Amino acid sequence: MSAGAHGDMSVLGLHHSLLLSKSGGVYASGRNDFGQLGVGDTVHRRDFTRISGICNAVSACVGLRHSLVLEENGEVKAFGSNDAGQLGVGESVDQLETPRTVTVEGASSLVGVACGRRFSMVWDTEGRLFGSGTNVLGQMGDGTSGDGTEKFRFAQVTEGGLSSERVIWATAGSTHVLALCASGSVFAWGSNLNGQLGLGDNGPDVPLSATPVEMSSPYGPIIVAELSAGESTSFVRAANGELYGWGSDEFGQMCQGTTAYDRKSPVLIATGVMQAVGGRDHVLFQKSDGTLFGCGRNHVGQLGLSASTTFISSQTVIPIPGGSSVTSLMKSGPLGDASIVLTPSPVVFGQNEYGKLGTGMNATEFTPRALKGIGSDTCTSVPSSCAPNAETNSSALGVRHSLLLSKTGSVYASGRNDFGQLGSGDEVSSNVFKRVLGVCNAVSACAGFRHSLVLEENGEVKAFGSNDAGQLGVGESVDQLETPRTVTVEGASSLVGVACGHRFSLVWDSEGRVFSTGENSVGQLGNGTWGSGTEKSSFMRVTAGGLSAERVVAAATGSDHALVLCDSGKLFSWGGNDHGQLGHGDTTDRSVPTEMTSASSAARISEISVGSLSSLVRTEDGEVYGWGWDTHGQMCQRSTSISRTSPVLIATGVTEMVGGRSHTLLKVTNGTVFGCGRNHVGQLGLGASTTFVSSPTVIPIPGESSVTSLMKSGPLGDASIVLTPSPVVFGQNEDGQLGTGANSAEYTPKALAGAVN
Repeated sequence: MSAGAHGDMSVLGLHHSLLLSKSGGVYASGRNDFGQLGVGDTVHRRDFTRISGICNAVSACVGLRHSLVLEENGEVKAFGSNDAGQLGVGESVDQLETPRTVTVEGASSLVGVACGRRFSMVWDTEGRLFGSGTNVLGQMGDGTSGDGTEKFRFAQVTEGGLSSERVIWATAGSTHVLALCASGSVFAWGSNLNGQLGLGDNGPDVPLSATPVEMSSPYGPIIVAELSAGESTSFVRAANGELYGWGSDEFGQMCQGTTAYDRKSPVLIATGVMQAVGGRDHVLFQKSDGTLFGCGRNHVGQLGLSASTTFISSQTVIPIPGGSSVTSLMKSGPLGDASIVLTPSPVVFGQNEYGKLGTGMNATEFTPRALKGIGSDTCTSVPSSCAPNAETNSSALGVRHSLLLSKTGSVYASGRNDFGQLGSGDEVSSNVFKRVLGVCNAVSACAGFRHSLVLEENGEVKAFGSNDAGQLGVGESVDQLETPRTVTVEGASSLVGVACGHRFSLVWDSEGRVFSTGENSVGQLGNGTWGSGTEKSSFMRVTAGGLSAERVVAAATGSDHALVLCDSGKLFSWGGNDHGQLGHGDTTDRSVPTEMTSASSAARISEISVGSLSSLVRTEDGEVYGWGWDTHGQMCQRSTSISRTSPVLIATGVTEMVGGRSHTLLKVTNGTVFGCGRNHVGQLGLGASTTFVSSPTVIPIPGESSVTSLMKSGPLGDASIVLTPSPVVFGQNEDGQLGTGANSAEYTPKALAGAVN
């Protein structure tokens, strides 16, 4: 697991575990023979590995060989074994090696997950509980039990009066379930072989209950604050800090000072408890001063009490390295023979046969061990704004909205949102950066006029915003999307890049194939057609003009034109050309890709960028050339021209460049940034009195900091973002697209304090 990711919670299975970071990422380690790690294969892992395709995770659970993850948007992703229907994805699926979204008929937004050995429970905002998987011992709570009664799709649990209750929490043992309701009632069902349902002395005569049964406490009315379960045990923590348990006590996990085959009614375990977690045959609980206690089995170090102690039946202090106080207990599955606690960094101990503790080894940890290489995380798990140390990786600036990508793969959006282009699930504009739900592991993004595309690490593209011309590539029946949707690109392998024009989009894949969708009024789709009625609403491969024989490695889009660089070193352009932005020495539009013959010197091109009606290339030796619209001096020629139809040399010694709507930014080796072009809204950061400059001019960065990176601008962007490494913003901000908390232009560079750093 990479440094900078801090475990917010974990779930431990028999041989695998999941660790959730505060930024919503999920990491997995351990046994993987059924894909239960969700990493796309069946290879075991001894180190925590990031799971692609999951973002904004808020909770998770693990069973014997399966895993469920709840995301903040109310969706559940499932992976691993489905031999008994425990994933809830239908009986035709034996196992899933990558996460798949689960459909739960009749459910609203889901708010919780619980995994038993080979079954699962989920519940929604309305308090409805649903079960899927094995039902041999009545775990589904539908009044049936035995072989052949399993469920392969989630079905609501309504028996035993549960339909009239509102479930707010559920937990699963190996083969039993506990559910806490808003009324304060606790229901239990499933196996009762060790008294884990808490039915009292009737236990031996009731090996199972196939319907939910309301529990009664021998200690009188208590307000339940927390539920937990082990393999054959159950625990509740009361609001007053009292901890009760029942079920198997073979190894002293009830902390009574003695052992017993079972405890059929609740017994008082401890008082003053702040958190409690039940493991397979042990229990951990934390008191108000941060001290950690445990009882039960320790044969593989699950209590951290060294190899000489096999079990203990009275509450015993768990020794934490350095005498640190425990800040949080991490969730354990009902089969977990190990423990993870936070101090706030993760400390692990216990069974580690398949490397599920992520220590890099397969050896049992008999004493608590700090999990090195995992430090403080960067973002909270609630989408708002990133914490002050969340590092920005890249950005995309549109006309009135912008996107920022953090190094953890999260995406934040600010600005105008009348077509859902912020991906926030509504049409409410924002002048501060807010987390985009449903996007994770983002590596690149682009912003058009009113639409956005985000490329994720797994090669998928998410689209949101206006689709009036088909620019999202999700079909003509969709007018707009207010939340991100995965785009299907027929004929593409894993996607590696995105580019947004005014109302069209390009994507390209790992095989070097480029695809286009959207408006085609001047041939910007590159398919040999143009004009009204030729737009596309789904991505189609661009093969005309000899491009099918080339391997595209980079693409950039202007307002209505496209530029692509091939691994052969060739440069192709097509689309609108009213200012010579195609670089062919004329102003004739082209509807098929046309190779440029004089884009630079003999040096190989290493970077391309575009403005609204202009194009830029940077060579390996640092020379920058440009062509197209130069009315405001954006070509840095110390003069202006309506059009430059052939490339001109702009600067040398350049390491990065960005073309904006009508301005250009250049970074040289010492971190100094120069700009040329229009400054009417401060896009060069030169103050309100300067409307444009036609020669390279130093941009004044606050504190005279060196710029480490230029952030990507869309072809319509009248603003700029640079990193120092913290973001510094300047330019057009009418709709709050710079995320400063205001809606006025920033004429001089301003550090973006406290929002995203």
